[in-house]
Amino acid sequence: MKILRFGLLFLLLACITLSAEAQTNSYRHPATGLVFPETLVEMPMVSLTDHEKDNPGLGVSIGYNAPGITVTVYLYTLGLRSISGDPASPILKEHFNQVIQDIYKVE
Repeated sequence: MKILRFGLLFLLLACITLSAEAQTNSYRHPATGLVFPETLVEMPMVSLTDHEKDNPGLGVSIGYNAPGITVTVYLYTLGLRSISGDPASPILKEHFNQVIQDIYKVE
């Protein structure tokens, strides 16, 4: 189940990047080159927050909203110099397990 959620996140990011190429008012994340469109499946971008300047390692967040749904995408490094591309790496597994627990607590 956890791998499925992780895979869905990457699928969402891929869809955002592909659909954004035709957008004129999109945001391109400088470090990764990922492109976030002004509108994502009829949800307008409502926020773009640079957390890095006040909290190094926490990157940026991009928020989309529509009636009944909110999507926020976070891009961050946690201050690590390099991050494995392997979702099964111990550091990523530990981090995403913690994130999932944090989400359940808030829920």
